[in-house]
Amino acid sequence: MRILIAFNNYADIPSGGERNVVLAEEKLLRKHGHEVCVWERNNAEIHQTGWGSKISAFANLTWSEQRKRDAGKILDEFKPDIFHLHNYWLVMTPSVFAAAQERKIPTVYTLHNYRMICPGAQLMYKGRPCEDCLRDNRFIRCLIRGCFPGGSRFKTFLSLRLYHATRRRHFLKNEVNAFIALSKFSREKFIQGGLEAGKIYVKPNFLDDPNLSNQLLPSKPGALFIGRLSAEKGISELLDVWEKIDYPLTVIGEGALGGRLRARKVPNVTFMGSLSRNEVLRLLAQTTFLVFPSVWYETFGLTMIEAMAMSKPVLATNLGGRSEIVQDGVTGFLYNPFEPGHTEAAIQKMIMLSHSKREQMGMAGREHFLKHYTPQVNYQILMDIYDKAKKALP
Repeated sequence: MRILIAFNNYADIPSGGERNVVLAEEKLLRKHGHEVCVWERNNAEIHQTGWGSKISAFANLTWSEQRKRDAGKILDEFKPDIFHLHNYWLVMTPSVFAAAQERKIPTVYTLHNYRMICPGAQLMYKGRPCEDCLRDNRFIRCLIRGCFPGGSRFKTFLSLRLYHATRRRHFLKNEVNAFIALSKFSREKFIQGGLEAGKIYVKPNFLDDPNLSNQLLPSKPGALFIGRLSAEKGISELLDVWEKIDYPLTVIGEGALGGRLRARKVPNVTFMGSLSRNEVLRLLAQTTFLVFPSVWYETFGLTMIEAMAMSKPVLATNLGGRSEIVQDGVTGFLYNPFEPGHTEAAIQKMIMLSHSKREQMGMAGREHFLKHYTPQVNYQILMDIYDKAKKALP
């Protein structure tokens, strides 16, 4: 089978979870003998152009005949059996799907964020999950609030335009043959937002099994945070609580809040910055547990299954589809970050567990990983979705 994977990367996030998923799926498909072409565009391209091109990109973000022609050229050259898009925003538009449909090529779209049903893309407002617009369809409030990440009303306006244009097209009902949601929870949210239920299939992300020999390294007490240092990741709230915790916390990652968080000099907290995957795995192998304090409805959460693959228990907020990954009391603990005292109580509960109990949780997490999140399991799900997309082609 020949698969064209398309991905619109963000200018301010040159690498990250979405791109890692794209590369992992490319590797998986090639391993099984498929021919794969990756078509990647980056929003940084816009910053390198003149004002005329910038205005054109903003004006045509809902549907661009030029982007459609770009897609058509690649489709004609590669002649794929499946067109699989992982994201669009500015340098790619929904028009690329139409190019594939005109050529009778089945289309698949992985829903990495909530942009199709929320102009803010995160179903979040003032540091908390928000479903106001889903309940009453008054999406103009997004513009008033500046719901786009970072609070930019201009970007919120652009996203709102894209949302309304997508809604007028019945959420790309005629352009996309199969949607991929990363959890049962996010699938339900997309259905609530207006997407056709019969076209949305659940396929979680996956990871190659890490080198378990890393676990032979001597462990030392401590918790580990891995992720972007940004508001939605809950790192600020975690440090607020850690002021009262007498236990080591290592923070891996960079982001907009990095400088501010380091300046707080919270006792027992060490910032490591960005590290290579091997360095992350080494620290994960040595740590006691992973903490995942995200305060938005993450569509998934790769670091949780990474910890589980390394036989480490996970302490995570009970939001979105987290309960589909972390089994409370079995592979870790879930807590409500918005209830006073719950975060601190959950951290102390994990710290006070006996070594044998944490080890038991870690092994249960690894079993869960092997059952649901390996490349072998994921490949079968992906092939089934591709087959459904082919059958749905008019």
